[in-house]
Amino acid sequence: MRRHTYATLSLALGTDIITIKNVLGHKQESTTMRYTKVVNPLKEQAAKRLSINTISQNTEQYEKGNF
Repeated sequence: MRRHTYATLSLALGTDIITIKNVLGHKQESTTMRYTKVVNPLKEQAAKRLSINTISQNTEQYEKGNF
């Protein structure tokens, strides 16, 4: 697996930046942070897919103690 692919997929799956930095052998976090430019738009798209109604329904269920 290529380094870029590893870093991007790891970030997308929720691996923290420090772990990725250490695995890749970067000395600076800023070097590893360049991979977040690919992942952040994907996270934004996923967040937009969430329905406000679904969030509201889940909040109501939680407040009623149905979770």
